[in-house]
Amino acid sequence: GGSSSSSCADLAVVELWAGETTVGSAAGCGIKLSAKEGVSKHHCMLRYHPGRQRWQVKDLGSANGTFQGADRLPSGEWFTLGRHADSDQLLPLRVGRASLEFEVGERSPPRELGAVDSSPATLQSGFEINP
Repeated sequence: GGSSSSSCADLAVVELWAGETTVGSAAGCGIKLSAKEGVSKHHCMLRYHPGRQRWQVKDLGSANGTFQGADRLPSGEWFTLGRHADSDQLLPLRVGRASLEFEVGERSPPRELGAVDSSPATLQSGFEINP
């Protein structure tokens, strides 16, 4: 055998907002990955749960699975994404053979919007919501 010295995996860095985002290889997906990476057309779904302030993922019955660490997530159930112990960063999610890494920082979803419609809305930084 031979070990490859390349430690640089293919990571797609994704910015997410409240609401549900579909991950898959189909054209209409919010996060589009290559089918060559073993990604199903509609592979999994991501959402932010404002009440719990948690990111969640649900596998949509994908062929090659959605993994957090070594664990394959059962299909059809919402799971909370794990976080690094020493920081607030979310652990990467493996979708087929592709890896998704999440940037959740200053631009994490606003907590005071209440129910979010599926209608697209752009929030500028410094945007204030009056009571």
